Amino acid sequence: MLNGQKPVGAARTVYSNAAATLNLGMQFQPVHVLLSEYAG
Repeated sequence: MLNGQKPVGAARTVYSNAAATLNLGMQFQPVHVLLSEYAG
């Protein structure tokens, strides 16, 4: 954690790529694909 303390509750997903794909109609690529394209 950034503040050095343990979380108060359990971890949870706030928003997922699957939900964004359905709600926004966007397609997502894995991060390693984007980073390899950026590094060129």
